[in-house]
Amino acid sequence: MTLSRRLTIVLPFLVAALLGQRRVDPRYSFHRVIALVPLVGSGTANDPIRGKYIPTADTAGAPGSGIIAFAVELTDDGTRAIVELVAVQRLR
Repeated sequence: MTLSRRLTIVLPFLVAALLGQRRVDPRYSFHRVIALVPLVGSGTANDPIRGKYIPTADTAGAPGSGIIAFAVELTDDGTRAIVELVAVQRLR
């Protein structure tokens, strides 16, 4: 099959895929940070081991905390964590 014939077949699909994309409503686009952070905490019920900057049960969802969601994955050696922090507004 020649190059021009391949382009004739593939190009309409690419154009349709690009035109099918819609803009996301700004109310639903959040700021995300993915970071490799050290683990903090003593491991007790009052101070659990967690990734740095992760809200505790006392501060989770508190007004002014800024972080509305987070995800944590420990590294293989268990000394650090990969965290994803989600905020409505960018913190400065």
